[in-house]
Order: sequence, then C-alpha cells, then structure tokens
Amino acid sequence: MDFAIQVVAIAIVLGIFLHGGLHVTCDFPRIVKASPATFDNSIAVDFHDHRKPSYGQILETPVGATGILMVIIMFFAMLLATHWFRRNLVKLPWPFHRMTGFNAFWYSHHLFIIVYVLLIVHSMELILTHSWRQKTVRPFFKLHLYISSHSPLMYICINCINPVPFIKERCHFVMSDSLSQNSCIWSIFDL
Repeated sequence: MDFAIQVVAIAIVLGIFLHGGLHVTCDFPRIVKASPATFDNSIAVDFHDHRKPSYGQILETPVGATGILMVIIMFFAMLLATHWFRRNLVKLPWPFHRMTGFNAFWYSHHLFIIVYVLLIVHSMELILTHSWRQKTVRPFFKLHLYISSHSPLMYICINCINPVPFIKERCHFVMSDSLSQNSCIWSIFDL
C-alpha cells in the first residue's frame, strides 16, 4: 500500500479513537452522572425534553447513532483495504467469499459517500453547539482539502529521498515448432 495512504489511514484511526473514545469515556458519563441542578443550569436546553438522559438515550440521539454508524462503516471499509482482503488471501465461507479481492476493496470505498452524508447529519445535530456556523462541516472539509493538496508534495519528497528506477519492457513474439501458439518473450532492462 502507498505510504501516503497508510499515513492517512493511521490518522483516521487515531482520530476516531481520540474523538469517539473521549465522548464515550468522558463526556457521556459526565452528562449521566451530573447532578440535576448542574444539568438544568448547563445543558438541559440542548435535550428535547429537558430531562437528564441515560447513557443509552445519549447513544440513541442522532449524534450518537450517526457516530456509531460512521465508525462501523469506516471499520468495514478499512478492513477490506488491508493487504489480506485486497489481495484475496483470506478465504471466507460461501456467503462471504465475494467480499475479498480488489473489487470488494474498490466498492467498499464507495461507502465513504455514506460516511460523508452521516458526517453532515452528525454535525448538524450537535447537542452543545447552537450556532449554525459551528455546526457545519467546514472545518472537516478544510482539513481534508489541506491534506489532499499537500499529498503531491509528500510524493515529491518521498521520490527525492528514494528514487524509483524506471523499467522498460518489450515483448518479442517468437514462432517455434515446439510451441503450439505464439509465445511472448519479455525483455526487461534499465534505461
């Protein structure tokens, strides 16, 4: 797999663990364990019925549900992008045997369209944010555009450090009595 793609994939996984992990282990328990007075004075207006929710009720909100769905879809897409699934090295039982190989890898990346739609819903339904400018996904797309615009520079730097030799190939067709068909002899040489 390409180095830049691996860096982006690792950054996505770290971001998911940090963002989701902090919500699940810090924010949600603080909301659930808050005293009624603290809850009423701080974030009660952000919940529809102004009552303190349980942990499960927080996960059932649009923000919680879309966050969980995004993590599941991204896990599935990144799993199919690994070397073993992409190269069809994993042999799955009958109903799932078509879920490996390059086509499964390619089509699983189309799931990111669903992730982007869920990201928009996730950001528009934020609980603690009231301004629509803060609820849009502009910051996410700015970061994505920044990384995408700088990836060609990363390729240039990598190729300067480790230049890739060019290989020129030619195919010579040879007719032979011992061969029933034309055969192709490949000659590979450096430029």
